[in-house]
Amino acid sequence: MCQATAGLAAEGLQKGGKALAAGGFPSTVRCDTAYAKAYAALGHRYARRLSSPRQPAWKIGAALGITRPVRIEKRDLTRRTLSRAVA
Repeated sequence: MCQATAGLAAEGLQKGGKALAAGGFPSTVRCDTAYAKAYAALGHRYARRLSSPRQPAWKIGAALGITRPVRIEKRDLTRRTLSRAVA
């Protein structure tokens, strides 16, 4: 997303789009990706969690108390499947 003091904006979806957008605007326009804007607004609050090692789905499921399979209509959902759904 590009922002100028005049309120002009353009959005780049990837880093490559950001570079292309930056080349098409004057130096008074700041270009960022939508992800960068979201991180600046809220993500910095969760930086510690975002930079921590990934947890396997089964550990997340165990922490949430998923301990046995669940039957939904005619299907049995295993603990593994349920854990992946919430991870």
